[in-house]
Amino acid sequence: MHIVDLLFVSCIVAIAYGVGGRILQRIRPLNLNDGEKTIFAIGFGLGIISLLVFFLGILGLFYNWSFIILLFLLTLFAFWGVKIKGKPKLGAFPYELLIFLPWFIVAILGALSPPIDWDGLAYHLAVPKLYLQAHRIYWVKFIHHSNFPFLMEMLYTIPLSFRLTDACKLFHFTFALLIISLIYFELRKYGKIAGIIGALLPLQTVIFSWESTIAYNDLAFAFYVLLALSAFLKEEFLLAGIAMGFALGTKHLALSFLLAFFILLPFYKEGKLIIKPRWSGLPRKLAVFLLPALLLALPWYLKSYIYTGNPVYPFLYSIFDGRLWNSEAAEAYRKAQLSMGMGRGLIHFILLPWNLTFHPGKFFDPGANPYFVLIGPLYLAFLPLILYEPFFLVFLFLTTLQWFLLSQNIRYFLPILAILPIPLAKNLLRFWRKPFKMIFASLLGISYLFHLFLFSWMTYPCWVVASGLESREDFIRRVFQPYPVYEFVNENLPKDSKIALLGEPRGFYLDREYIWADPGHHTMIPYEKFRSVQELIEGYKKLGITHIIINRIFAPGNPQSTRPLDKLLSNPLSCPYLELLFTDREVYLFKIK
Repeated sequence: MHIVDLLFVSCIVAIAYGVGGRILQRIRPLNLNDGEKTIFAIGFGLGIISLLVFFLGILGLFYNWSFIILLFLLTLFAFWGVKIKGKPKLGAFPYELLIFLPWFIVAILGALSPPIDWDGLAYHLAVPKLYLQAHRIYWVKFIHHSNFPFLMEMLYTIPLSFRLTDACKLFHFTFALLIISLIYFELRKYGKIAGIIGALLPLQTVIFSWESTIAYNDLAFAFYVLLALSAFLKEEFLLAGIAMGFALGTKHLALSFLLAFFILLPFYKEGKLIIKPRWSGLPRKLAVFLLPALLLALPWYLKSYIYTGNPVYPFLYSIFDGRLWNSEAAEAYRKAQLSMGMGRGLIHFILLPWNLTFHPGKFFDPGANPYFVLIGPLYLAFLPLILYEPFFLVFLFLTTLQWFLLSQNIRYFLPILAILPIPLAKNLLRFWRKPFKMIFASLLGISYLFHLFLFSWMTYPCWVVASGLESREDFIRRVFQPYPVYEFVNENLPKDSKIALLGEPRGFYLDREYIWADPGHHTMIPYEKFRSVQELIEGYKKLGITHIIINRIFAPGNPQSTRPLDKLLSNPLSCPYLELLFTDREVYLFKIK
């Protein structure tokens, strides 16, 4: 079965390469090598496909036949009339790239297993599934994340339409390969050693490897920022603007990188940072860079504004306001973002490289596996080399400072971790001579093997299902706690049931209508108005809710609280307004009487 997923994603990537190649033919960049042209073509093509899928959704055309027609037309556009001139020149096989083969095998085994990650099942995959059920893009009012830029999620929509759920993770894995490849080709001009060192550095971070096996959007975000930087360094400002537009369509945080490019543009000349700004020709460069970036990003922010009144919903609530949101939810959301990290003072910023290396668990969601966020000490050891690159030093200072002040989540730091290998590997060559090169090579090799071991240990539970030795359903049932309850719902509840999820937002595997019912996600349920559990249940009924699923691990309630919801959650089995239908592993399904 996995061969179908692999072939499907490979075909989409091939179409993207053709589409992006056509775009590059029109732009005719002068400063890209053949490897970089391939990476730019695939990246641009995937971005264009995502935008076209978005417009299909806006038009209410989320059907299998519309996706087939779209891919057929894109194939014609990409390859019709293309002539291959002469025989392709095959150079010597790059045997040095075999060093990445063990990582590739481990990563693809993880990517070929069913999705079980938190955010993927909560909204990265869940919202596209809801769109497909409605055959259109609409405002999913109970999931505020649905108003985020959804470039990556539009790619997921295509395989989900054909029930190729596991293929979604392969798209994110593809962006991991694109990042590694772009770093390699960016550094290859300085020699094979520089390319290998640079491409190995992201693999010293478990978070990068783990993300390559899940259906998130962080690697796509990191890739498009890196792509924009690669074009910016070559003064290909139109390409940089296009890449930045796709980055803005992936995460709001791309705005911080756009600001950094905007600040540095007057001070950049022929690959160097200059003290005296160049005002001559600056308006044209700004227009060439900013216009495509803003135009490509506009659909996502305009959609959010039309639905909610806030183009960056739910952020900046004090400025833009926003429907189904309030100041309490905004404050709680901001506190959650600020809860990560080790402080925001000057001393904390100075110590940031040390703290990220030796206290990485502080920069991730509380309670998560600390091994997920390990950053190899080589980043810290080689960091002084960035002093040789003033442009990178200033660019990374500006972007790191914004990350430091906004949300110290290491997932959002991935673009910086993808950029750092370029100046570090380039300048490590200054010292690549005996006896230092043996020391550096040993450190790189040992660190690579250590992180490969950790990555293998984290993903080995997926190998059995990826190899076909365990069924997909048995695997999900074994590792995803609510799945037995979801199976019961899908097999036994009436089609018109509507379920309130408490302590469990991961609704992707549910085939009945549901709503996130925890406070803080939206204001559809006026919890502040309820004075008793009976009023709470009546409020659910008015929303058409017929059943409740409670995950007691994440929603235990508070028996000391006077809030009706806390009273309900602390002892739902004694509630006279609910009937228990099924329970498994601390997940309970109730019918509202």
